[in-house]
Amino acid sequence: MTEQPLPENPDPRLTTDQAAREANVGLHTIRRAYGNGHLVVQRFGRGRGIRIKRSELLKWIDAGGKTDEAPLPAAAVRVVRAGRR
Repeated sequence: MTEQPLPENPDPRLTTDQAAREANVGLHTIRRAYGNGHLVVQRFGRGRGIRIKRSELLKWIDAGGKTDEAPLPAAAVRVVRAGRR
């Protein structure tokens, strides 16, 4: 039996470092964006491991890459915790 290669993920999950490099911004900018609810992230483990879907990163960039602390409606702030439903 031969092993089939895994298909390439069209929407990979990026680390904060990878997301910062891809968006051509600093790591602090990425952290500020998800900390203020402008960028959707997934948290793993006890909340310290963070991954960002490439599609969410591109949405954030297309929306202007906001990082300000403007209040958002509760429905706009989404943090997805992996493994929980």
